[in-house]
Amino acid sequence: MRKKLIAPLLLLLSLATFAFPRVYPSVVSMDIKSGRGKTELTVFNTENEIKKYKINIREVDNFGQPSEFAKYLKVFPKYIEIKPGEQQIVRVFAKEIPINEFPIGEVRASLAIEEIKDENAKKYKSKSEDNGVSTMIAFEYILNMAVYGYNGKLIPKVEVSDIKKGKDNVLTGKIINKGNYSYPLAYEVLDANKKVVGSGSLGKIISDHNLDFEVPLEKNSYTFVIKEKTNNSVLYRSKI
Repeated sequence: MRKKLIAPLLLLLSLATFAFPRVYPSVVSMDIKSGRGKTELTVFNTENEIKKYKINIREVDNFGQPSEFAKYLKVFPKYIEIKPGEQQIVRVFAKEIPINEFPIGEVRASLAIEEIKDENAKKYKSKSEDNGVSTMIAFEYILNMAVYGYNGKLIPKVEVSDIKKGKDNVLTGKIINKGNYSYPLAYEVLDANKKVVGSGSLGKIISDHNLDFEVPLEKNSYTFVIKEKTNNSVLYRSKI
């Protein structure tokens, strides 16, 4: 654990895309530089029947590893019931975070949304909110969202290796995220006059992880550029 806070700690909830429930926004941020903070997301019911959900913070990150970040996060309400065509606001709170002890860069947790079912669902043991009595409630898993926390100065850095230009005019290679947080990547292919002749998304690359890519090339392709998609900053540039 590092002892010096350089910049605000930021929480991002990264959502996957599912048919239901619909959740907005797709990325939720929270500034908790003071050691506490709050934000909210909205759960929509686009089905033709009443939906009941349990929402909770999981004690693991989005890779299933134990999370030191999760224990400082809470949601309210933990149980929601939404009529067809309606929506429910869910608030996410961060309290008493020892930000001076958190590492600089990214930390992760998970937030789960489960639909409560009366039948044909896996059984989970749950404690009552009122008296602590153990009961059995049926849940059907719906959505698990990655929770990203950012502490201090965020440093983007990639290493690119194994670049090859195939006979089919496709550029392949491997990207390694050497920075201290995760971010979406985009690419551009330029001609000799620095005009963009090709572009696209490379997907999100997780901190300390690799990403293999394939990029189609035009005949006049001259330079390959990798950018951080959110702010358009150049992370890598090389002649093809």
